[in-house]
Amino acid sequence: MENVTFDYKFYRIPKRFFEEDMFRDMTNAAKVLYGILLDRKCLSDSNGDAWLDLPKTPGLGKTE
Repeated sequence: MENVTFDYKFYRIPKRFFEEDMFRDMTNAAKVLYGILLDRKCLSDSNGDAWLDLPKTPGLGKTE
């Protein structure tokens, strides 16, 4: 049997979504979507201002 190494990646979803009554009506799909969008936001943040247009609003970036 070969030695296989896995590179697991995870989405961050707050435990409070599952524990607090405030989020009881929130669907599991919405909770997962939150984790996915948070992941994408963190990726954008790590890219710095690359995706900000003047005056620092999110955009697709224009090249002229």
